[in-house]
Amino acid sequence: MIDKTPTNKTRATYAPGDQDPAFGTVGTLPGTDVILVVTEIMESSENKADQKFYLLDKELWKASSISRYEAKGRPDQSFNGGAPLEIPSLVDDLLTGHIYVHGMIFHPESGTITCVGDTVVRAESGHYHAPGAIRLTASGEMDVTFGKEGTAIYPTGQVSATSNNTYLAPFASPRRSQQPADQDVIFVARLLDFNTRQHSFYLVKIKPDGAADDQFGDDGNGLLLLDTDGDGDAWYDYGVDSLGNILLVGVTTSGSPTYGKMMRYTADGQPDPSFGSGGGVQIVDAGGEQSRILQMYLSDEGKSTLLLAVYEQGQDTEKMALIRRLANGEPDTTFNNGDALFIDVFYNNGSGSPHMEVDGEGRFIIRQHIPNTPARLTRLTPEGLLDGTFGSNGTIVYSDLLALHRTAVHRDVDLLARIHRDYDTKALIVRYLG
Repeated sequence: MIDKTPTNKTRATYAPGDQDPAFGTVGTLPGTDVILVVTEIMESSENKADQKFYLLDKELWKASSISRYEAKGRPDQSFNGGAPLEIPSLVDDLLTGHIYVHGMIFHPESGTITCVGDTVVRAESGHYHAPGAIRLTASGEMDVTFGKEGTAIYPTGQVSATSNNTYLAPFASPRRSQQPADQDVIFVARLLDFNTRQHSFYLVKIKPDGAADDQFGDDGNGLLLLDTDGDGDAWYDYGVDSLGNILLVGVTTSGSPTYGKMMRYTADGQPDPSFGSGGGVQIVDAGGEQSRILQMYLSDEGKSTLLLAVYEQGQDTEKMALIRRLANGEPDTTFNNGDALFIDVFYNNGSGSPHMEVDGEGRFIIRQHIPNTPARLTRLTPEGLLDGTFGSNGTIVYSDLLALHRTAVHRDVDLLARIHRDYDTKALIVRYLG
């Protein structure tokens, strides 16, 4: 492993994994409260050098703000004059709340952006957790043709008497997709019942104007309850393919032992019979006593590469592995013969879960952060081999970092990241060269 503690270098000596000194101001941007980093989708690979990106800031019980930056890290003056856009409260009749944006859907023909997520709604009867959405214009204003002045809440009708002050983390992968603005938008929401402490998972379908699709869901309210983690399955990540099918990944929660679980639904909310058994697949052959799928990458052809945590009886750590499945749920034998590919990185159970990004060349970049240990990146080739051009045998250690998270692939091969060097300094956004 190569230790990438910063040293004085000339520009010609920079290598993959080094911090880009030409980014932002002396290589950094402020990133204190950033919870989401999302890059724009570019139609042409020739334009990737100009790829803009978004930073979303969020404090509990306060409004979110979204900023857009040019590729070099300068505020984009064509988006809200270069200033952060504060998202107004979501309002639905007598309900109000602030949205937690978990993903951004780009509509290239109109330039608008639909941001989806959830909100803790305050009402006289208590608090409840509901899906929410906003839509922005290309110039960074609220699109008043969407919902109510650009915002929308989709109540589930499940009200809790109390609330807590803990931010509910979004799905593992920031939802970044491209959909026509004149078609329905579909996404998955993970909601918390504050009384039972259980999560419910809803498939949400909304019309182009922001209204819930009254032809979809359990009660014609645009909401389809998929599972609760108390009596069904827990979902950690999801993706939407080019046909509008929704693939969820996570873990079984009923019975023992627990295994990684995949489930695919069609765009009309039905389990897809062409996927696995009745729309579902369990990962029972990952080489350990138990497994759970932490994250997924869904390719254009429908293949899913999964990041797994594999637990072995009597161990204090879990192994990290990659596995690839075909569009029908069967193992992809072109990737490690269809078996789980174990990576020589371990982490403590319940702390510092790894995260996967896939760059424009199909390489897998896995970041790992465990409290009180150096952060590190591991890069693998599209075939699942450790990338010898990256660090020492594919791994770089950043011994100067307290934390490395909120990553996003930028300009095809580079990596944006929110870092924290120590407890006394604020978090920063940096770019690592690919």
